[in-house]
Formats: sequence, structure tokens, C-alpha cells
Amino acid sequence: MSTASPFTDEILDEIVNAELAAQVLLDISGTHDLRVTHANQAARSMLYLRQADVGRISLLQRVPEPLVDLVRSTCAAVGAEGVPVNLDDVEWPDRPGENPSWVNLSIRRLYGHVSLTCVDVTAAHRASEDLHVSQEHYRMLAEYSSDVVFASDQGVLTWVSPSVRSILGWRPPAMVGKHISEFVHPNDANRMRSAGQLIDSGQPARYEARFVHRNGKHVWLAITARAQYDESGHVAGRIGSGRDISSRIAIEGALRASERSLRSEHEMLRAILDSSLDPQVVLTTQDAESDFTFVDCNTAATSYLRTPRRQLLGRNLSDLFPSAASELAVGWMRRVMATGEPFIVHGVQLFPAVSEGQQRVYDISITAMSRGVTFTWRDVTDTVTAANALADSEELFRSPCRTVRLRCV
Repeated sequence: MSTASPFTDEILDEIVNAELAAQVLLDISGTHDLRVTHANQAARSMLYLRQADVGRISLLQRVPEPLVDLVRSTCAAVGAEGVPVNLDDVEWPDRPGENPSWVNLSIRRLYGHVSLTCVDVTAAHRASEDLHVSQEHYRMLAEYSSDVVFASDQGVLTWVSPSVRSILGWRPPAMVGKHISEFVHPNDANRMRSAGQLIDSGQPARYEARFVHRNGKHVWLAITARAQYDESGHVAGRIGSGRDISSRIAIEGALRASERSLRSEHEMLRAILDSSLDPQVVLTTQDAESDFTFVDCNTAATSYLRTPRRQLLGRNLSDLFPSAASELAVGWMRRVMATGEPFIVHGVQLFPAVSEGQQRVYDISITAMSRGVTFTWRDVTDTVTAANALADSEELFRSPCRTVRLRCV
């Protein structure tokens, strides 16, 4: 047995109170049965000790009954031999009606005392139990999941969930023991290998690939996989899941085809617009109350309006033309959109733009399209002016002529 402690009670109190975990010092001099000589606040709370109890009662009076013999024998052995003892995951029964706790006990000799430190590991213990339950749940979920769940070692399948049969038509025994690449479309093999390298570097990977169905067709799966590690921290395999995304891929393919078709239609519309010598614009509107907006135009329109295409597109009709002209045009365009029938009018006098002060004469054609119209005009002012001048001239020549006779004197 060691000699008496060289520390004063004040120093021992400081040592105990500096410990965040519950700690008590016990007298093992032989004259007392594990009398508590010092206890910090955490220990007093755990053992239901009052400050006045310190120095008066034995630890065994506060330890739960099932642990009395364990604590007595362990403290005695440490006090006699000086060999520290750690007791992990000790169930610490609480007061009646309360849930038990789990603690780690660390018992050391400190001269004429034994130090007992108690760390509450209830949360970690329950987390471990929850993990065990969770692992069992995951196993059940994997077996009954609608996704394919698989495990592999160096690419060789070691386990496949039964759901693979409904997705790929294979029974798990037919896949286990084979390399996963045997079930992947050759064109997607590089994608899968890149994902494997990422997983082996410790990062999760996601990729999409076509997997062969038992009937010979291919099914698109979205794969999410990560590494599994052994006790030494080395990659021991991979685990992942695959979801059938064939419907999504089909929809995306249809959308791409639709986009190509729309681009083709747009290119055709552009060709038609640019082939017209008359100014032509495309306008759309959101609803019956909204203004019409320029969304396309041909070169002839930009030249006539003296506005670059990039500055014209996106502007409203009312921004460019006087209110009287734009209101008249909007009325025509809404009628065309409502009836679907083309609208053609000749010899309309309009101001060509807000900044222009002289009326011009136009022939106008409007046709309906999706959520808008094409608007074509032809400035016939000069033609009408010439025709009017010719008509006036002909009228002048057709009028009666007066003859004046001069008489000689």
C-alpha cells in the first residue's frame, strides 16, 4: 500500500473539480469502507450526494445494488495492487421508474485514495443499439426495396437484392459471382469504370447506365454507390443501389426530339421571313390584356424600321408605333388569333413610327400562329401617289377646252 497522500484536501478538491466527468476520491486506508472524501458537482448529482454527505458516507451506499459487489472488489484490487481498471458499458440502474444509463468507469490509485471517474455513455450506447436495429432495418429494406441494391468486391457481385428480378428479370443467384460489367451496356462501361475509381478514392459516385434485361433489352438505371471499409480502414468492397429511370430517359429523348423539331421549324420560319422582300415581323402576346411583343423579324423589317434586330426583339408594339396605329393593329391581330382566319387590308394610312410625322399608305397582311401572329406590310405610298397623280392628269386632259378667236381689225 502507498504512503499517505502528499496532497492537501484543498489540492484534491481542485483536482476533482477540474474533471468534467463525475469523479470521487475514496478512502482505502482500511479503517473505512470506500468512504467518499472528495466529489465534484457531477458526481454529487449522479450519486445523489449532498455536500454534507462528503466525508461521511461510503460510496457503496449510493451505488445501485446490482453494482455494489463489482465496485467493492474492483476498488479493493486497485487499491491493493495499483493496477488501473477500466469498466466499459456498465449498466447503471437509475431510480425506480426511470430508464437505466450506461457508464464507463475508470478506477485509479492516488496515494491513499482510489479515484473513480464515471463517464455517461448512454447516448453512445443507445446509438449503437439503434445502429444495430437500423442495420437490420436496412437489410430488410434492401431485400424488399423497389430499387436494386447490390454489394460487390473488385467489381464482382457478392449480393443482389431480390428486387432485381422485377427490374432486370434476373434472379439474384444468376448475378452473384459475376462481374457487374457483364450486365452493363458496352457504351456505358467507361462511365461505370470512372465511378469505380471515384469510389475507391473514398468518394461516393453517381452515374447512369444501361443494364441488360434478361429478355435482351436494356434498362436505364441511376446508380448511387459508395465504398465499404474493413476494420483497418481499407476499401473492402462497394455497395450501391440502382433506380429504374427508363421512363425519364424516354421523356427526355422525346423532349430533345421535340426541341430539334422546334429548332427546325424556327429555322424554316427564319428562312421564310428572310426570303420575303416585304417587311415581316412575328409578335406574341400573353393574354387578351397584354401588349404584343416582337419575337422575330426579317432583314427587310429592320431596314424599314431603321432598328437593329437585337434592339427590336423584346420590345412592345406600342413602344414603336403611335397609339392610334398600335391600337388599330392590335385589334386586327386579336381578331386573327380569335378566328384563325388571315386578315388582309389595302391602302391603310398610318404613321410609320412614333418619331415620324408623315402618314404613309400600306397594304397589310396578318396570319395566325401559336400564341401570336405574323405581320407583313408593304409601303405603297409612292405607288398610290403616282396613281393619284396620273388620275388627276387624265382628268385634266378630259375636261372641255375653251377656244379664243382673234379678229383682225
